[in-house]
Amino acid sequence: MDEAAARFETLAARLKRNDPALEEVNLGFGSLGPHAHQLAEALKGNTVTKMLSLRHCKLTGAQMAVLFPALNLATSLRTLDVSQNDIDPVGAAVLSKALQTNTSLIFVDLSVCNLEDRGAEELAGALTANTCLTVLNLNYNQIGSRGAVALAAALKTNMTLTSLKCAEASSFFHFRLTDMSQSTEQQAWS
Repeated sequence: MDEAAARFETLAARLKRNDPALEEVNLGFGSLGPHAHQLAEALKGNTVTKMLSLRHCKLTGAQMAVLFPALNLATSLRTLDVSQNDIDPVGAAVLSKALQTNTSLIFVDLSVCNLEDRGAEELAGALTANTCLTVLNLNYNQIGSRGAVALAAALKTNMTLTSLKCAEASSFFHFRLTDMSQSTEQQAWS
């Protein structure tokens, strides 16, 4: 067994036994390689880990298909950082499906993921069903007007999201939502 495999095996064992030292797991700037399935299995039933960072892990569509459904079984997970990964529309669809029924994540960072309109439309679908996400970071993606319209429409029904960040290299829009006596006030500024 190589060193990376041994590290993942140790991490998986610690996640499965709910090691209290693993409230935050940062696997950023590495590669999951063949260990995505092992990580997904370890997250199922985990009740300790609150933050998982897979930032710039070169996630593949196959790894996303294994990892993202497991998010719904990691009931303590509050923050997911998958920024700086190339998430295509299929990956966005898998994540969106998981977010539709997720009841623990409150912050998801998808900045710099090369998301385009189709991916934003998938995420908008998740926002119409999700009831716990409060912050979604979509900064520095390739979301155009079609994706922005889909996200804006989703905000009409989503009552829990308080911040949707969508900054681009050439423009910036940020929706800030506040609950004001059972009504939602939306502000967008450039």
